[in-house]
This record gives sequence, structure tokens and C-alpha cells, in this order.
Amino acid sequence: CPSCTTGAPSYCHQFMHLAYDGVRDDGTGPITTTDGESLTGLFFGQSSFATHSLAFERNVVKVPDDVPAELLAPLGCGIQTGAGAVMRSLNCRPGSAILIAGAGSVGLAAVMGAVVQGCATIIAAEPHRTRRDLALELGATHVIDPAAGPLTEQVRAVIPAGVNYAIDTSGVPAVIESLIGAMTFHGKIGLIGVPADPESSVPLNIINSLAMGLTITGIIEGDSVPDQFIPELVELYKAGRFPLDKLVTTFPFTKINDAIDAQHRGEVLKPVLVHD
Repeated sequence: CPSCTTGAPSYCHQFMHLAYDGVRDDGTGPITTTDGESLTGLFFGQSSFATHSLAFERNVVKVPDDVPAELLAPLGCGIQTGAGAVMRSLNCRPGSAILIAGAGSVGLAAVMGAVVQGCATIIAAEPHRTRRDLALELGATHVIDPAAGPLTEQVRAVIPAGVNYAIDTSGVPAVIESLIGAMTFHGKIGLIGVPADPESSVPLNIINSLAMGLTITGIIEGDSVPDQFIPELVELYKAGRFPLDKLVTTFPFTKINDAIDAQHRGEVLKPVLVHD
């Protein structure tokens, strides 16, 4: 489709069908039972929870043998989304200020991407203390607890003029509205988080947005071309500049329910299931 041919595969014109319907473009599925019953096996174009996968060539990226597979596993979705939002979608310039709402695996990947880009002020807003601490360890210059007061006021206490860039990983309209209030002139906001309510909206003051030259953009998969961006992230990791190992916790596949429970409790960022 036109998006793929212009180097924007994340915005495929058939994204919803190919990612979520669990079938090929023609409606057929790749997996059947021994009785011939069709099984859904193409979630997000490949599926998981298996020792082997069928995938389209476009979805396959060659990776080096000297990096553990359990660290490479999350790169194809959340990690390249967060890092790509900073390094590709917004292309944050060196010396700039960025606010990242949410310090889960996507938000922390954005923090690491901001460090790579040379951002001077990196603010992470996150309610969990352990995640705020990890954000600082990964390169954030400041962290904010949303429960400590209005987000906009806390940001402007750090940088009175406001930030150049902001990324939302929460999908919460009230949070996005706070980001708008924390921007400086010609600021850019990237929306990554998926709202719980698909009809969610955010009020936008048109005059203020015009006067400030504000840009709000939706971001899918960090606007990255996987064949190019994933190898780049791997090389950054090998060089010690993208410590994604600090985000990953492995669980035996037989402990899948434990992994899900730990994630819901906020005890792990990116649980990865491994087979014996």
C-alpha cells in the first residue's frame, strides 16, 4: 500500500485487519488442528506463545547471535515504539527538553532514546516509585509523581518555559491535557498510549494552539522501519548506550500466569517467556 512504499509501514492501510483479525489478507489462516479446524495464529502478523512462528518476510529482521534472544524479543513492539517516538517520530534535537508521561517499558524506552538523542532535560512522570528510580538510572534528569500535584505545575517548576517535546504512554485524556499545558512555543506532543475508551477525546484551545505553534501527532511503532531501526537499537545496546536488559524479566513458559500477575502488580516492566 502507499504507506509501505513510502517507508511508513506502521501506517499500513490494512493495519487493523492484518494485526488483529488473526488471518491472512485473503481471510485464510495458517494453522489448523489435526481435524482441519482453523485456529487464529496471526495476531499482530505472527503470534507468539510458541516455539516456532510463521511470518511474512517483511516482518522478519535479522539479528546477531551474540545478544540473548530474551532481550531481543521486546524490540519489535514496545521498545521500538518508545525509542522510535523520540528518535524517529519527533526526532528530538540535542539540548532540548522532553516530558515522558508513564515509565513502563514504552516510556523507559523513550527515556533511553532521549539520552541517545542528547536531550538536556528528560522528565519522566510516573506514579510508581520504583519506576521513577529506574527512570533516573536510565538517564532521566528529573522525575515527577503525578500524585504530588498538578503535572503542568510540576513540570514548569523544573523548566519554567515549558518542554519542547512530550510523549504520552498513558492514553488518559486528563494526562494529555496536562502535557499540552506543559509545552513551550513550537512544542510537539506524541501520542502513543491507547485509551481504555476508544471514543476518548481531549479539549484543545485552538487560539492557544495557533499562538504556540503546537503540534500533536499520533505515533504507531515509533515510525520505524524495523529492518533499519531494530539493528540500530541492538548496536546501541552492545555499545552500552541502550540498556534494555534493565527492562526485561524472564519467566519459564510454564509460569505464564505468574508473569501476568507480576505485570499487573507493577513488579515487572517487560516479562518475557522462555522455553526450556
